[in-house]
Amino acid sequence: MNMCKVALSLMVALCLAGCGSAQNDLVGKAEDAVRHIAKDPDSVIFREVRIVQLDTGAGMAPIVCGEFNAKNGFGGYSGFEAFAWHPDGKLLAKALYPDGVEVVQQGISALCAGKMPEV
Repeated sequence: MNMCKVALSLMVALCLAGCGSAQNDLVGKAEDAVRHIAKDPDSVIFREVRIVQLDTGAGMAPIVCGEFNAKNGFGGYSGFEAFAWHPDGKLLAKALYPDGVEVVQQGISALCAGKMPEV
């Protein structure tokens, strides 16, 4: 009986490790996408990064949400900014759409709440 408990514990640990690595991979890709748009990619700091399940109507899809701060062209940090990233490579951040900041922020808020943005 003791051997069964050990085997079961090992299986659960391996499953959890696999799930964690898939999530870490998604977060890593999202963080790379954010670094790609920064003027100083090495200066990027992340906080509150999480994976949200988005109900697309056709099923659930993972979205990586969080905030980042990076140095601007003058070498100072510009303040934390929200972002949302989808595994197909699409990144939504105010820095990408300076003329539509309010619409972008509303879209990020909806996505990170697990809802499709209203158009």
